[in-house]
Order: sequence, then C-alpha cells, then structure tokens
Amino acid sequence: MNTTLDVWSLLATTLHIEEKMGRVRTERYGARVIDIDILFLRTW
Repeated sequence: MNTTLDVWSLLATTLHIEEKMGRVRTERYGARVIDIDILFLRTW
C-alpha cells in the first residue's frame, strides 16, 4: 500500500484509527483491541 502522508501524519492517522476502533492505552504491553504496525516505510 502506498501513501502520500509524511511520517508524523501517518503515525497520527494510525493512532486515530486505533482509538476509533476502541483501543485504550492503559498498560504498556497489555492486551489490545487493535494494534496497527508499520512494517516498512521508505522516506525518500
């Protein structure tokens, strides 16, 4: 998948999606409703 978002906008977008899907960050390595990971990001 490709995006035109810069690094910080991409991070903000993924955090927003996680929040909208019910993720609440209470415990650092606790159980999660959803967790979005970026596997590869080329910035050039």
